[in-house]
Amino acid sequence: LTHIVQANAVRPPLPKLGPVRRADCLDAGIDFHVWPELCEKIVEELRKKDPDAARRLSELEMREEGIMQSAMWHCSSATNFRGPLNPPLAGPVAGAPGDRPSAQRYAHVWKLMETAHSVLVARRLSRHQLA
Repeated sequence: LTHIVQANAVRPPLPKLGPVRRADCLDAGIDFHVWPELCEKIVEELRKKDPDAARRLSELEMREEGIMQSAMWHCSSATNFRGPLNPPLAGPVAGAPGDRPSAQRYAHVWKLMETAHSVLVARRLSRHQLA
């Protein structure tokens, strides 16, 4: 226990952070993991604005359960710099959707969902006070 206390004692203090800005919030970070009903909400949003896209998404989901979550993950949420990509890429394009075969497999589904996802994320984030 002493070594744990000593290790914590030598850590420098965390920097003080300012208020969270909208630019700090990654839309890709809001997915079905943190908002389990998001795929359903996307279909609801599309029914209002693009009923044909909503119908196509529903049909795809009926044929392959979880396809909307897979599309969201592979084309948006999984984009990060935590792990290496194959082939390795550098810079901000490293995690760009479409760089990986898995993203290409789901691109047609994500294309149907992407705008509704952005609208819902913006609406959700507007509930919070962001700088």
